[in-house]
Amino acid sequence: MPDNPHISGVILAGGQGRRLGNVDKARLRLGGQKLLEHAAARLGPQTEAAVVAGGETTLPGLALLKDDGGGPLSGLLAAYTHAGTSAVPPEWLVTAPVDSPFFPTDFVTRALGKAGDATDAVVGSSGDTLYPVCALWRRSALDRLPDHLAHNPDRSVRGFLDILRWLPLDYADRDDNPFFNINRVGDLIRARKHLARNRD
Repeated sequence: MPDNPHISGVILAGGQGRRLGNVDKARLRLGGQKLLEHAAARLGPQTEAAVVAGGETTLPGLALLKDDGGGPLSGLLAAYTHAGTSAVPPEWLVTAPVDSPFFPTDFVTRALGKAGDATDAVVGSSGDTLYPVCALWRRSALDRLPDHLAHNPDRSVRGFLDILRWLPLDYADRDDNPFFNINRVGDLIRARKHLARNRD
């Protein structure tokens, strides 16, 4: 359980895996486990509760939220709406894509330490590369998301961040990029080698 219990985790799993042959990424196996299992193992312990947004695959104990298939912001909107139905809505939501099997297990702790009273979001980065879907979001800042999606043709996460007050959280000090994500067959092979190397 994190120091601040009012945090919900959101595994974004709505991608269609086109560059992998239209596969359900959540079901892809890495080291004998589904990518969804890797994501849950890394994100779940950092949160009070976790959900899967998008896709069709889930695990016991993880609610599966449907979205409109419009990308990561659709999954974030589904999670925001779901969080609002809780008896005690979370103060923060943390998002991680299902295809990032090495998502940092200290992300929430570091992100909370970086966030100030006026911070709407803290976004993962590695050197010069920003990973907008790996982020800690203040739930009250997401009040702006429905209107943004309704009136803005830009459905990118970066486009939404442009109207928020956010800070980067850099992991360039790590030997390997913890936000590495699997988009192609070559990425999956690289991830398998990385996992095998770190288990030896």
